[in-house]
Amino acid sequence: MSEQVQIAGSVERVTYYNEENGYSVLRLKPDSRGMLPFRYASGRDALITVVGNMPEVQPGEWLKLTGKWGNHAKHGRQFLAEFCEQSLPATTEGIK
Repeated sequence: MSEQVQIAGSVERVTYYNEENGYSVLRLKPDSRGMLPFRYASGRDALITVVGNMPEVQPGEWLKLTGKWGNHAKHGRQFLAEFCEQSLPATTEGIK
């Protein structure tokens, strides 16, 4: 069983959002200040795939997520978010 961890970063892209139940698939640019185990994202422009039920988010928004790492048979390494804390947009793209 995977250990629960926290990651944080800004939303780069919302790949999918279900308005009925909040299920989302998004790409997150990890915050470099430390919550992320970087073995799951490497390189300056590395993005993390995040899946889970959460409020609607927009590119540029900053999120703090609690959940577990998982492997999807088709899509590979993903962060399975169980809790999502939204913050003010982190970029000019998020303000638009």
